[in-house]
This record gives sequence, structure tokens and C-alpha cells, in this order.
Amino acid sequence: MTAPFDDHELGELRRALGAIEARAPEAPGLGALSERPHVAGRPGLSRRPVVVAAGGAVLTLALLLPVGLWLRGGGGSPDASSTSLGTVSSSSVTEGTDATTAPPQSTTTSPEATTTVGAFLQITTVPERVAIDGLEVRINQPQVSHFDRLDSQERINDQLDAFVDSRRATYVPNPDPTGEAAVYGLDFEVLWLEEDAWPVLSIVYTETALPAGTSEASTRKVALMFDLVTGDPLTVNDMLTQAGVASLESMVSQRLADVFDGPFCCFEPGELAENVGVGPDGLVAYVDVSSFPRGGGPLEFLFDWAEVRDLIDMRQRFLAGFAVEAGRCSAAGEDWVLEDQPGLPEPVAAKRRAIFEAAAACDFDGLGALVPLNEPGSLWGFVGGRGGSAEAWRHSEASGDASVWFLLRTLNLSFGPEAFAYGEDQSLEWRGHVWPAVASDSESWSRLPADQRADLVDLYGDEVVASFAEHGSFNRYRVLIRDDGTWWYFGVQVA
Repeated sequence: MTAPFDDHELGELRRALGAIEARAPEAPGLGALSERPHVAGRPGLSRRPVVVAAGGAVLTLALLLPVGLWLRGGGGSPDASSTSLGTVSSSSVTEGTDATTAPPQSTTTSPEATTTVGAFLQITTVPERVAIDGLEVRINQPQVSHFDRLDSQERINDQLDAFVDSRRATYVPNPDPTGEAAVYGLDFEVLWLEEDAWPVLSIVYTETALPAGTSEASTRKVALMFDLVTGDPLTVNDMLTQAGVASLESMVSQRLADVFDGPFCCFEPGELAENVGVGPDGLVAYVDVSSFPRGGGPLEFLFDWAEVRDLIDMRQRFLAGFAVEAGRCSAAGEDWVLEDQPGLPEPVAAKRRAIFEAAAACDFDGLGALVPLNEPGSLWGFVGGRGGSAEAWRHSEASGDASVWFLLRTLNLSFGPEAFAYGEDQSLEWRGHVWPAVASDSESWSRLPADQRADLVDLYGDEVVASFAEHGSFNRYRVLIRDDGTWWYFGVQVA
């Protein structure tokens, strides 16, 4: 356990951080977010580790561009500054007294170190020394400054403060058989920080203490995640499907069995996936096995995006982009069958079939090739900033819109005729077919057959469909194919 910073070390650390911040605008994505590359519909990632020495302390920063960050707060030894995923750390949990019986303590706060991330966020490390009955405790507390989201900033900081306060009572005097001074601490690292398309802040606290009757300090790790837009706390239950959470439990169990060379018992259902953080390379599960004879805990298991892509809920914005980058889309994992629909002109039926096959295969390039990108007036009717292009499909999926899934479901709804007049005097006209039929100008909710309404309820829910009927409009996904076979529209048209 490294001793707390002295004033000289803190001064050196602040100067080193200032030098990094002065150079930050030169790094791609930190001063020019608009110029960053995009891969598979999400910002490109380029990790640049930077090690800053400050006297006897080392602070490890790994900038994940454009706006990702790994931050090791405070000042530990070089060994303590690195992140070792999937390895065993010798440690155990220290449980203390209730907060109402905690011993008296005095607190001093050292100068802060602030790191600017991207254009909108700062993480300030607040080093704090606490003396409890002669024992010295170091607490490194993060504080978030979100320049354009003050409400979320306040909510996140309140929760971080509450967590730190809840742990103070664990730092209680314990017998020290070695006679050496016991040093406790609470440190943190930011596993993942993304404030653009996936606004997630993932922090892991490391608590160090000396258990009673032992001479070796133990550690306990706790992962906290937040939605940077709302400030709400997040867990993997908000990011994975229900089946995905169960699968992650099984994957952690298997990793434990591999580590201990046999079945590992004694965890309650749900425990193995309750302490999980998001990192740039995948999900990191922290398992405390210190209370078991064979345990050395906590164990850290990294599950890369290729391993967990099928567990991700594609209708949430936090992890969908990672799944898309790993080759998944919202249509994956289902057996899609195109239902026969007699009465369609052959060009329309052929284009419907081609669209369906490309979507079911998660073929973004194939979908883009079916859109008339070069025909004036066509792009307004497609999802994404570059309507209908392969890049637009990837971006829509990476944002959690599940647009490919909705496209497939919509093409199996009933269809209706559609016509569109254009030209200066509106004398020109093209005709086509639209899905669902209720989106057609020739249809109305009052004449909607019961089976068609049931299909819409199955897709959007009874409350949403009731609202459509009340207002006489349909403000959800629709598909329009002209009678000449041109795919003219897929999107949400607001009446």
C-alpha cells in the first residue's frame, strides 16, 4: 500500500496533469470532435496510454479517443496503476461497524487534480486524508463537472458522495500483529466515459483495508455506472436482455470454475452479474470471493464485445453500438419468415423480398444498395443522417433504434395503396404500396379490421395504438415501395 501524497508530490502531479491538458487539443477528438472517424456507425476508438510520474507517485491515464477515458485517480505505485483483467488479486472484504458507532475522525483535503475530457466533461480527483484513532486513511473521490447538463452532474455527484460516505464506517481500528501502522484507502478509476452516442460513466472503486487478525491488506471492488444525460444509476440489467443477464451469470460461473479448477458454489442467483462495469474492450465483472477458503478475491473477468454481443439489448443506446461493431444488429437471433401477400405488383413484391432478405441477414451494405440514393427527393424518407445509406443503417442500429427489427416486422403487416402527386401544378403522380395499411391515405382507423389492429398492438402496445386511433394518425414506422419497384420510404412520418 503506497503512502498518501505529500504536498510536494501533489504539486508535481498537478503540474504534470496541466501539461497533459495543455497538449489535449492536439489529440484527435479532444479539440475537434467533428473530425473524428466513424467505424460501423460509432466513433472510432484509438487508445493512447500516458504515464505521468509525480515524485514517488504514478498516475496512469489512458485516453480513449474521441471522448473515452481510463483514469486512475490518486497516486499509487506503478503496479497499482495498471488494470489487470481476468487475474486473481489477493484480497478479502473488510466489514466495519455501523456509521453511528464509527470512531471519531479528522479530515484534511489536499489540492485537487482536474482532467478535462472531450468538450463537455471534467473529472476532478479530490484527495482526502482521514485520521481515525491514529490510523491514516486516504480517500480519492471523483467529482463530475458536466458543462451542459448541470442536473445530471448534481445527481451523479450526490450518488458518488453517498457511496463514499457509506464506506467511511468500514475504516475502523483493527489489531495489527506486525506492529506497523495500518493504512486504509478508497480509490477509483474510470473504466469508461462516453458522452456522445453512448453517454455512460463507469467508475470502479477499490477499497483497501486491513482485516482484523491479519497482516495483509485486502481489497474490495465496486462498480458504479451512470447515464450522463439523466444522472440515473445504471446496471447491466439496463443494457442486456433478461436472457443476456442470465447468460452472463453462467459465463462468470464458468470463469470461476476455470480459476478454481472445479465447480464454485455459494453465490445467490443474480450476485454474479450485479457488480459489472463497462470498459472500452467489453464488460468487466468483479467477484468478491474473499469469504471462501479457496478465494483470493476480488476476481476481475473481462468479457470482450465479441463474447457478449448476443446478450446486449439492441433497444437501448448504451451498448448497442458495441454490438453493431461486433457484427450484430437488432434482427439477429430470430428466425424471420416473409409472409406471402397476394395482390402486390411483381416489381413491388420483388423489392419487398430483397429488402426483407438483406434486413434478416443484418446486411447494412445490402440495404443501402436497395435505396435510390442518387434519385432527387428520395432520401428524406429514410432513417439516419444520410438516409438509406449503409452508414445510416449502422448509425441507427448503434443508437438503439432497432430500425432493422422494426423494418422486418413492418413488412409482414398488411399493406394498402398509396399515391403521391408532385410537380408545379401537382399534375404528376406515382402510385405505390405502403405498410401498414392504416398508414395509407385511403384507410382510416374506423374501418381498421380487428386482425390488423391486433398486429399493431402486438408490435407497439395497446396504449400506443389507442392513441393512434384517438387522433386518427399513425406516427410509427412505415414502408413505401412505388409500383415500379423503387423503395421510396422507411421511417416515422409525423402527421
